[in-house]
Amino acid sequence: MRATMAIVSFMRPRLLKHQLDSIIRQQIPREELEILVLNDGLEDDTAAVCESFTDRLNIRHIFTGQRNLPGERQIIWRGLGFAANVGVQQAAGDIFIQVDAEVYHLGDTLRLMMATVENNPNAVVFPDHNILADDGRVLKYLDDGGPLPIPNDLLTNLQQYEACLGFLYAVRRSAVLEIGGYDEDFTGSQREDVDFMLRLKGLGIVPAQVPVRLVHLYHERVLSDDPPRMAHNRKVFDAKRGQIRRNVGRPWGIIRENEREWWLQQLRQTGTIRVDID
Repeated sequence: MRATMAIVSFMRPRLLKHQLDSIIRQQIPREELEILVLNDGLEDDTAAVCESFTDRLNIRHIFTGQRNLPGERQIIWRGLGFAANVGVQQAAGDIFIQVDAEVYHLGDTLRLMMATVENNPNAVVFPDHNILADDGRVLKYLDDGGPLPIPNDLLTNLQQYEACLGFLYAVRRSAVLEIGGYDEDFTGSQREDVDFMLRLKGLGIVPAQVPVRLVHLYHERVLSDDPPRMAHNRKVFDAKRGQIRRNVGRPWGIIRENEREWWLQQLRQTGTIRVDID
C-alpha cells in the first residue's frame, strides 16, 4: 500500500462526508490509498457515512470512543494523538497522512503530498499557507449541493491561516513508529502536536511545504480551553523536551479492553475534564 490516510473525527460526520467527496475528486486508485476514519467521540452517523463510500474509496471505520457510554450527556475528552496512534498501528501504507475531519481538499492535495514524501523520505510534508478558514458560506454551499468545483468567488475573501500544523501532514510511517507515535501522557489538544513535530525534527525529519489549497470547514467548538488540562500538558511538554522516543515500555495505539475504566483513572490522576455536549 502506497499510503494510509488517518482521519481523526470527533463528532463530525457532516463535515467528514464533504472531505470524502473531495478525496474522490482526486481519483487516486484504491490500491494506492487506504483511508482509516478514527471515530473518537460517540457512536453517531460516522460509521454510516463511511459505509456510503465503500464502493468508491478504500475506507475503514474504526471506533475509538469506547471510553464513552452511549446516550450519556458528557464524554471524556482527550487529544487527537490517541486516535491517531491507533491509525499509525493499523495502517498498511508506507506513507502516513493525518488530517482533521473538517478539511476540504481543493485540487490534487494528496497526490502531490505523497509524491513529495517519496522523493524526499526525510521530509514531513505540509500544505503551504493556502488554508482557507470557512466562515460558514462554503459549508452551506456544499450542504446545498452546489456544483463543483467550488466557485473561486466564494473562496476569494476567506481568511487565510498562517499555521498549518494541525490540519494535514504526510510523513514516512516508519519515522512515526521510530519516535513512538504521539506521547500518550498528553491528555488534551494542547502541545501534543508541537511535541510530535519537534520529535520528528530530532530524528532528522525536516518540514517541506507543497502548493496545495484547503478549506477548513466551519464548525462550532465542542470544548473550551481548560486550565488544569493545559497545565498538565505543559508539564509533560517541559519535562520531556529533547526525548525523541516516547511510550517506551508500554503498548500504544491500542484500544484497551477496559478502555473506559482506564480513562476514568487518567481523569482522576490528571484532572482531565469531561465535556457536556448538550
